[in-house]
Amino acid sequence: MEGSAEAHIIKQQRFASELQYERSTVKALQDELGKVRASNKEIHQRAEADYLRAGQQAEHLKAELEKDKSQMHSFQAEQDLLRLQMMEEMRGLHKSAAEEKPAYLESLSDALPASEPVETELSEETPKKKKSSIWKKIRQHLGLRRRKKQPHD
Repeated sequence: MEGSAEAHIIKQQRFASELQYERSTVKALQDELGKVRASNKEIHQRAEADYLRAGQQAEHLKAELEKDKSQMHSFQAEQDLLRLQMMEEMRGLHKSAAEEKPAYLESLSDALPASEPVETELSEETPKKKKSSIWKKIRQHLGLRRRKKQPHD
């Protein structure tokens, strides 16, 4: 029995050493798992902080956009008001010019000596004036001379 007791003790020692090896492996794996969990928790916290920061930035940008839209509408309204004021002023100027024009013409006619009535009908003796061409008027306006026709040989 001594052989069997010895074998039993050897088996028990081998089992104890394997058990010790498994325990150290489990301990190392648990340590690694703890490190991974801590890293995961840190990454999660950073992601959550980034998410909150992005949300705040989005809200800030939305508020800025609304402010810009409001300013743009305000500028548009101001521009419309100025355009309306300019149109009203132009109407007033046109109206006053139209009112002053007849008075101005009347004052001119009063300043001119009275003239005898002019015949509006052309007599048959008066030759009708030939209408000059538009090109002739343009040349005269620009001070250009017409080319002289060269005789053909």
